[in-house]
Amino acid sequence: MIPTRTASSRSAGLCGLIVALLAVSLGAGACKGEDDDPAKIEPGQADCTTDSSEDPTTAAALAAGTATGFICPVEDEDWYTFTVPANDHILNVQLSLSEPISAVQPTYAVFEKTGDPPKLVAQPPAAEVGTALSIDHCVAPGDYVVVVRDDGSDAQDYRHPYTVTINSQPDPDPEEPNDDKASAITFQAPSMTGAIACRGDQDWYRVTVPQGNIVQLKLTSAIATYEPTLRLYNGADELIAMESNLSGSVRETAIDRYVVVGTGGDYWVQVSDDDGENADPNVTYQLGVSFIPDVDPNEPNNHPDEATPVSAQPLVCGGSWTGWMTLTGSIGSPGDNDWYAVPLQGCDKGVLEVEMAMNSPVGPAAQRALNAEVQASISVVRAHTDSPCQDDSECATLNIACEGPRQCNRYFGSCLPEGLCAGAVVCLPTGTCGGTVVQRRWRCEPSLAECQASSNAAPPPNMVRTAIPILGEDLMYVRASDFQSDGAAPDVTYTLRVRVRSEPDPNEPDNIYLNELSQDINESRPGAGRGFRALNVLDCTTGSCCDSSPAGWLHGTLSTENDLDWLTYLHPCPGEDCTLRVRYETDPGAVDFVITVHQGDPEWFTAFDTEELDNQPAHDGALGGTTAADSCFYAYHGHGDGEAFRYYISVRDINGLFPNTTTVDPLTHDWSSEQGWRLCVEKVSNICLEPPCQIDPERGCDVPQN
Repeated sequence: MIPTRTASSRSAGLCGLIVALLAVSLGAGACKGEDDDPAKIEPGQADCTTDSSEDPTTAAALAAGTATGFICPVEDEDWYTFTVPANDHILNVQLSLSEPISAVQPTYAVFEKTGDPPKLVAQPPAAEVGTALSIDHCVAPGDYVVVVRDDGSDAQDYRHPYTVTINSQPDPDPEEPNDDKASAITFQAPSMTGAIACRGDQDWYRVTVPQGNIVQLKLTSAIATYEPTLRLYNGADELIAMESNLSGSVRETAIDRYVVVGTGGDYWVQVSDDDGENADPNVTYQLGVSFIPDVDPNEPNNHPDEATPVSAQPLVCGGSWTGWMTLTGSIGSPGDNDWYAVPLQGCDKGVLEVEMAMNSPVGPAAQRALNAEVQASISVVRAHTDSPCQDDSECATLNIACEGPRQCNRYFGSCLPEGLCAGAVVCLPTGTCGGTVVQRRWRCEPSLAECQASSNAAPPPNMVRTAIPILGEDLMYVRASDFQSDGAAPDVTYTLRVRVRSEPDPNEPDNIYLNELSQDINESRPGAGRGFRALNVLDCTTGSCCDSSPAGWLHGTLSTENDLDWLTYLHPCPGEDCTLRVRYETDPGAVDFVITVHQGDPEWFTAFDTEELDNQPAHDGALGGTTAADSCFYAYHGHGDGEAFRYYISVRDINGLFPNTTTVDPLTHDWSSEQGWRLCVEKVSNICLEPPCQIDPERGCDVPQN
């Protein structure tokens, strides 16, 4: 019979003994001695039914591990005693209300039965209180008490009873105890079985990695009520790899992870729940650890501090290319970043070319699988001397104020919302932050699925390349990796090639260098009065023509990726009309030259910009002239309203686009330090009225529109 609560005494001394523990574990109002006070019972509830357990000394035994009661009145605490038998280590506590909608948020805490004060050994996660609870805890055999109460001790429910059920079972993990690094067990190849059997459980294993090997970790498990997580630590307790199955409650776990550790020695594997809050004593896991010879001879080189030199001696920028510095590496695991140092000398104005190619495995199927797993990626990093650092975390930004990408053009062209240019998040050995100049990756276009599709055609090569300007540095860095660092190919090598030379174009820099070329080529135009090469317009009407005036020709090269050469000339007959001719010559080669005359910002006249070829022939020709077959190229008296008016000429590669996109195809984006261009501008008539030019009232000197 459940008694009706009446006034009775409480054991104030024992209550005071556990007040601190309960206040911390269960919140305010944890200890009560006043719930027998009739003032605590709301009107109309004089018959609030309660149990007789009020503290550990009056705790009721759990009959068959289950009890039912009411949290009533306010500040009610119900205590129960139970025993965990010998050989049992897993304690499951279930607590729920008969009606989930209630003012009460039931919770519990488990204490050792003895002790002064009694030791708190288990309680539910704070985030789960208020729901139906079923939590597994790891405990030792022995006698315990559990208290059931409202989470805030400020609510009651005299209509809906709670049910608490406590069960225990042996630990299904044969390797316990191995809950920390100090108690880690030596891994026995090829696999071991364990279990995350209770909340907070961690299983630790020590593995000895032979020098020159990659670690392969496998974790498999059936669907469980936790999120299986695998972590690998080195001897300095640094986390070097982590993988989780965050869908472990709905999907089987099958983690297979390669890790490049760099050096041999002892490492520690930890298996746990992702946040330590959940467990499943009824599902075991299988852990596999194996070693694969690392085909990368440069490891460890995962940071600029460990960068592999591409040459024992500085690469000297001269009038021709150095030989290719060729190195071999591999993307042995997700997150494997291989850093290379490029020492330089005499590169006041130089060009750095870098190329990374995944070495093709045997057969098209293997190539398609490689292309799906790894996309070759290179980044070139230079120091920013005005951004000192001691740690990588200080280098997310550089000390360069910006309002847009143009202020960050030497460093990736990325202006962050805080008004600073983005850094490369690496602190270089010089104690200065690194800034990315460019990042390039292999793209399988128009889609990766098409590159993976089975066909008789050979899959495309997995390679990427770039060329950037060197601006006086004596050391730069190259990072080779998988794009997004989520793939691995430990049995496939890549070839990295690096070379340098002096910039052959005497007028560089004559553009704003951009990491990604905008389709609006005016984005690369320097500011007024800066960086432009001035063309003098030859007066061919007085005999000073391009053919007879070699000094009237300007020449240059597109030596780096995204290079645009900008030239300018002034209106040769301000306030009047005259007819011009622009002469051009280009060398044969990979670059598909596009020469455009701009009337202010708009593109005005353009030469051969329609076809991309692997090898262009030499070209020469002209825009404008005085014959009927020429285009009507002129300087109009209305340009500039009689003031000095400046025209511009841009020279660029065609930069072929992928179909139906604005993305430049890297395989058709060409540059060359050997393939040159030459330009000369002539005034061929002092009037507009030369075939086919005519006066158009709407458009000035032009071909009248029908």
